Order: sequence, then structure tokens, then C-alpha cells
Amino acid sequence: MRLSFLFTLLFSVLICQAQEYIEHPKFPKGINSNDQYEAVPHYNEAVELYKKGEIERAKTSLLEAINTSFALVEAQLFLGEIYYEQGRIDSAMIYLNSGIDFEINQPAHYYFKLFEVGMKLELYDVLKHNLKHFKKYYGNIDYGEYDSLYPYTVNDYEFYMNSVSLATDYNYWKTRAVKVTDLQLSNKSEVIPTTKGLVISSTEDQKLIKRKGLKKNRIKMKEFTFFQSEWISNELSFRTVNENGIYKSYWKFEKDDNWVLLPKEVNNGSWNGHFFYAPKYSLIYFSSDRTGNKDLFVIKFNSVNSSFSQLSPLSRVNTKGDEIYPTFINNVFYFSSNGLPGFGGFDIYFTPDYSIENGLITPSKWYNLGKPYNTGDDEIQFMIYDDFQFVSSTNWNNQNKIVVFKPKVAHTDFDYEIKLKKIEKD
Repeated sequence: MRLSFLFTLLFSVLICQAQEYIEHPKFPKGINSNDQYEAVPHYNEAVELYKKGEIERAKTSLLEAINTSFALVEAQLFLGEIYYEQGRIDSAMIYLNSGIDFEINQPAHYYFKLFEVGMKLELYDVLKHNLKHFKKYYGNIDYGEYDSLYPYTVNDYEFYMNSVSLATDYNYWKTRAVKVTDLQLSNKSEVIPTTKGLVISSTEDQKLIKRKGLKKNRIKMKEFTFFQSEWISNELSFRTVNENGIYKSYWKFEKDDNWVLLPKEVNNGSWNGHFFYAPKYSLIYFSSDRTGNKDLFVIKFNSVNSSFSQLSPLSRVNTKGDEIYPTFINNVFYFSSNGLPGFGGFDIYFTPDYSIENGLITPSKWYNLGKPYNTGDDEIQFMIYDDFQFVSSTNWNNQNKIVVFKPKVAHTDFDYEIKLKKIEKD
């Protein structure tokens, strides 16, 4: 609550700094602009009222200014920012969109507030039009911030451009990998990422894909839905049985009697699964329906006394849809979601940016992994091993497959390279 208050206060200060009294319109619009000068007193009155904290009266004065002259874009942008601050995104979208004039160079932060509310309202065509004109004025900025008062950068612009391109124009995407092969699986197969490769587990086929030449070898394994394992002291391992609870064991996988259900800090709600253990950071990532839909969570795990603490939802990537199959590879977080803009159904997303607080590593800004990884099918799991990338997917007919990719170029667009970072044993 305190952080929310501080953010609101800071944002109010920024708006107050940005809105100054004017003697004449900075952006005169149209051939006959006399009515714009008549609207200026109403605008200045709104500035004065806003500085006094009389927000509703300030809004009334801005509406008077707009009714006097719709062409006074300063009034529209100011009103749009107030609605943005109040969380009324529909009204904010109306006035920010009408206040932005493509014929003049206006401050970048107006565009970014428009991009944000437009994404929430799914007005992709409007956003695409504004993104195009934003590039006209700010396309020569290669790095850094657009405005010292607002923390918007080129990465923010690319984030919105990539997101909008999913819904409007796939040609924005660059091919980053070449498909090596498809591995068709039976309907009962599940894909299991481990440090030793990918395991395909089912009653019909149990195979391990090794890194050298993608060779397939049979292994002995009991049937279960999903497990992910990182080998540490005492061969600690985890698995999910029938996707209704996460278990751990210090023994071999085939000894079922030694699996112990994890405590309620992890197993809460009717469904918990898609477990990923990052021993280097003593963190466990998993998916759970404890909030209604399937969301992602992280929790601190002490392998010495098997205790858990500091459970936290990954709120910046969780949506009203389902988020599943988290992995954390080479300091990049991957997950699958059907609640974010994508190519249809579940897509793979990644978050190279993250925050660290009290030892918890939580992803922040997400990006769609794009072509050729995501398609109209459900891409539910992503894994990297050696020089190969693997995507597990399911189509409309519930047919499962693994698509194997060879990276064509590193993801330099987002300032990182995809590499496998092997985690050493403790």
C-alpha cells in the first residue's frame, strides 16, 4: 500500500512538473486557431486547480477548454494523463489518442501512456498507427531514455512494437532459428526437461534425447505426469504425481515409497505442478491454481533442513489466463501463457529482465519468443540444451510433438544471448 501511495505521489509530481501555464497554444492546430486562444484561460485554470489538489475541478476546467477548442491538444493530453493517473483507462485512451498530433513532435511520455492503456484495451490497430508515427520522431534514438522526467527507453518501444505485431503484422518478426526436426509423440507423452537432456515419458515410449546428434536411448522410469530434476547433494529430486501435488525424494526415481509430498506452502489449491528447481539460487518455480486460474510462483528452499519460505507470485507475468511450465536458464526466465498477446492458444514468452528482492528472483517485462518457435498450436514448454532448443507443443487434435531448433542468431535484439549455463553440483 505504501509503495502504491508513493508511486501515485511521484506520478502526480511528474504531471505537475509537466503542466505549465501557457499564454498561447504550443501546438496550434488548424487554419483558424482563434478558438484555441479562447480556451487557454480554462487550461491555465486547470493547471492552478491541479496544483492545489482539486482534481475534479481541474477536470471540469479542462473539459471547458476542450469544448471551447477541441484543437487545444494541451488540454486533451492533460486530461488524458489525469484519467491515466486515476486508472480510468477508457477515458485516458480517448483523450491521449485525440491529443497526440502526428504533424508535430510532442513529448514521448504521452505516447507511452497511450501504448500502455491501448495494450490493456487491446486496441492494436490504434497502437500500430501511433507506433509508426512515434518512430518518425524518435526512431533515431538507439539507447537511453526519451525524457529525463520519465523512465521510458528504446526497450519499452520495442516491447510494445513486438506485442502489437503479434495481432496486426507478423512481418515484424525476424527468424532467429532453423527447425531441425519434429519428434512426433503419442498423446500420453509428457516432456521432461532435466540437466541431462529432455526425457519423453509415457507407457508407450520412454526416451532420453542426448545432446550428441539427438540420439535416443531407453531409460527405466515409472510413469508419472511431470518431473524436473537438478542433481545436488544426496541426489535430491522433485516430481509431480497426477498434477495434484509436488513431491521430493533423496532416492532413485523408481522407489515410489520414498517420495514425500511438499508442505502447504507449495501444495495449495486443487492443482500444483510444472516444477522447476534452480539449486544455484535455492529457488523453486512452479504453477498453481490457488488463485483460481493457473499462475506462477517462486519460493525459497533450504536444502539442508528442507524448509520453505518467502512464497511470492510472479505478478508481473501472471494474467487472467493460465501460466505454466516455468524455466530459468542462463539468467533468462521462460514460461508459457494463454493470457498474453500471441499467435493463438499457449505461446512461449521470455523475460531477460528481472528483479531480486530478499533472494527471490522475479521476472519483470515479458516478450513473446516469436517465430519460428510460436505458432497457432499450443506451445507449452521451452528448453535449451547444448546447441539445440526444444519446444514442446500440442495441436487442436491433442497430438504432441517436440520441435527441435538450431539457433540462427542470438537474441541480440534484447541484449542477451541464449546459452546453456551448466549448474555445478554442490
